[in-house]
Amino acid sequence: MTAPSNPNLLRVLVVGDTGVGKTLLLRRLRQVAVPGEDAFGSTWGPTTGFHVEVVLGNHQHTSAFASRGQIEAPCVAFIELGGNRNFGPSSQFPISLMSFDGVLFVYDGQNANSAIGLSYWYEDLKSYGVVGNSGGAKVMLLETALSQSVMNTASAAEGLPDELLGAYLQRNIKEPPLWRRIVQKVRGSVAHWVGTSRLSVRDFQQQQGSLRVRVAVLCYYWASKLENLLLFLVAVVLFGPYQQAVRLRRPSVAESLLMISSDVSGTQTILSCPLFEQLAFEASALEKLMSFVDSLRHD
Repeated sequence: MTAPSNPNLLRVLVVGDTGVGKTLLLRRLRQVAVPGEDAFGSTWGPTTGFHVEVVLGNHQHTSAFASRGQIEAPCVAFIELGGNRNFGPSSQFPISLMSFDGVLFVYDGQNANSAIGLSYWYEDLKSYGVVGNSGGAKVMLLETALSQSVMNTASAAEGLPDELLGAYLQRNIKEPPLWRRIVQKVRGSVAHWVGTSRLSVRDFQQQQGSLRVRVAVLCYYWASKLENLLLFLVAVVLFGPYQQAVRLRRPSVAESLLMISSDVSGTQTILSCPLFEQLAFEASALEKLMSFVDSLRHD
């Protein structure tokens, strides 16, 4: 479902799993739009429900934002959804009543699960007619880089930007159930053996790599399959055989990214978008992002 023709407003939906940097991305954009405002004056936790960041292209402080991306529409609304995919009657966001010009699918380059999760986001949005059809919204696939280097498990929090620290602690303070801790321990052992805290998305896409990485990817793949099967069985017990919260088949990283990059409307891609530092973000990713937004205006 695309947005109605309105030269004064563009609606861009921002989706992805919790912790991939969606809110940070919007704050980086806001910092460009309003340079004098401290967009990072406080920490924040994961988005609950939805969050809207509106950029006024004709505002006196946003001329740099508009000229850098040649945005003609005076108003761009970036609508970020929380990491939980809930579009049903109990949802806080009435997606069936909304329309969009574009969709940003965001994943963390150091978190393979977040890339796989995008396939579920895409399928859900496709079922509502938002993407996946000739009249659907345009799509961008955006890979974030939340730190300059991959941190080990013991010091993972040290590599996060200050504005993400609250979200990191919130996600890790709750102890998962026993069966999930076992699966995570297997994953952690494999990751420690391969020499990294988390297998990156690129580890799953490389056809040739070291033997240790290939073995680690294989072990991670089967551990994820087992975890997904257990989640599916729990969901069936709780909600019945026709539940749709958990799919029985878990797609691979390559399948998930290919699904989105093959969207009928055409998909633009940004790899390794640096969210850990404002200048790096503006230098490497801002122009592509603004070109995408500008393409929505001319569609």
